Amino acid sequence: MNALNLVSFLENKRGQNVTVAWRRDAHTRKTNPPPFKLEKQTVARVTTGKDHERRAGVVELRESGKEAAGLSGKEWKTFPLILSSVKTGKEYLRVYPGTGTESAPLVQWFADGKPVAKSDVAPYLLASETNERERDASLDCFDVGCENIVAIGEKIETPLAYL
Repeated sequence: MNALNLVSFLENKRGQNVTVAWRRDAHTRKTNPPPFKLEKQTVARVTTGKDHERRAGVVELRESGKEAAGLSGKEWKTFPLILSSVKTGKEYLRVYPGTGTESAPLVQWFADGKPVAKSDVAPYLLASETNERERDASLDCFDVGCENIVAIGEKIETPLAYL
């Protein structure tokens, strides 16, 4: 999705929960590459448009003398929504874990465009794709490649396999 379209859609939704769906190539093992195109699609309820530096968890961390993770080779293109990679120019939407019971991400794996179970593709995946980790809602944020976003809105009704 175009970063400009994302900014115009999210302009009046800063600090609110929105649903975002993104699809990208899976991170696979070089020693055991899959014999098919392997993709990961995620649909998650997230919050956008926050100033990370003002979040309570980040302020507390800094007050205790620790540093929060920086922009990791990125710079703001449209604060506080769109980041750009310093090296590649690739654009990212900065999102934060959503709040509420519907915020757990839904993940679907695809082999050559067809939905498959995670257990079917697990032998090909890097550990970073399979590890579940706990998130700290007061500190965590992550960046989604703008070109990977396939849908954004209040609620995404389309079944995962058809996005």
